Amino acid sequence: YSVALGLPELPAMPVSQLWTEEDGSFRLERIPPGSYDLLVSGPANGYGAFDTLLGKEPVFGRARIQVIGQNLEGVSVPVSGGRTVDVVLHGPQEGCPKTTAVTLTLLEPWGLLQGNSVQANFDKPQTARDLAPARYSLSAARLGPGCYQVNRPVVDLSRDSAGPVALELAPAGSIRGTLRAGTVNAKD
Repeated sequence: YSVALGLPELPAMPVSQLWTEEDGSFRLERIPPGSYDLLVSGPANGYGAFDTLLGKEPVFGRARIQVIGQNLEGVSVPVSGGRTVDVVLHGPQEGCPKTTAVTLTLLEPWGLLQGNSVQANFDKPQTARDLAPARYSLSAARLGPGCYQVNRPVVDLSRDSAGPVALELAPAGSIRGTLRAGTVNAKD
């Protein structure tokens, strides 16, 4: 399993990251005093320098911990199955593809290999599965030259899901004009 330690106010990268022993035990060393999110995910199917690739049916856990200069012993993090979110495209369909990939980008330092996406359409919400209980930014891909994404929704899966997340799409417009030479008044 992957264990990542992150600062809630600096979600770009984990402060520390490691993989558990086979029995699930872990030990993070030399952690400065502060408030941290301890983020657990697994089982790991592989890993890179800073990211873990999860296997099938992943589980996730999170605990807020305080480090005040002493050792924390016996820390236990309960884990549960991944979360889901429904995604749908919304807006006029003129100039936009009927179906497109929507990428869910983690906004917290879980240390997980990105790649969560779902094929969304205008007709019916599509479900993204096995997601960490975290905040995600959603963005549409390959919209073509006649379409753009109006909003960039953020969904918080650490709370209960509220319903489908709509990505607002709109046809692209144009700006047309004429440049005219102007006069410059020079005064001494």
